[in-house]
Amino acid sequence: MGYTGSSQITPDFVTKRDALFGVNTTAIRKSRADIVAPKVIEGGDSWRNGYVLTLGLLNTTMDTTFG
Repeated sequence: MGYTGSSQITPDFVTKRDALFGVNTTAIRKSRADIVAPKVIEGGDSWRNGYVLTLGLLNTTMDTTFG
């Protein structure tokens, strides 16, 4: 999962992550402050309305003989 909001992750975790990867989240956030988020395409956030698609793997045996 990718964190998309400040409330999704604790400040302590951010501090430790920054130290581990040698980055500065505060500086990165400031450098991106002028980026305007695009509008959500209709249906692109259908999960907000309770409609969620999930993908899964199915292990099955099939006849693979062709011809």
